[in-house]
Amino acid sequence: MQMTLGPVEIALILGAAVLLIGPNKLPEIARSIGEAMREYKRGLSGVGNPTNPKGTIKKVLTEDESIREEAKKLGIPVDGRSVDEIAQDILNLKEA
Repeated sequence: MQMTLGPVEIALILGAAVLLIGPNKLPEIARSIGEAMREYKRGLSGVGNPTNPKGTIKKVLTEDESIREEAKKLGIPVDGRSVDEIAQDILNLKEA
């Protein structure tokens, strides 16, 4: 058996909401629910994110990983070295 809400049921629910919540808070709560649903759908599909338009998952790099990636692009060795040493080499290279 499928349950559906008809116009009378919807009117009763809205009337009860107005009585319980109050007419001033009702639009604010409805707006919050709408925004939450939009964010949920956007999160599922990835649509609407300008940096990720196709909905693919992008890897977010930590600061240390970013420094190591930059060093590799500049040809600076990173294996077995601390991030501080690598960062100092990047700064020295950019100053030269």
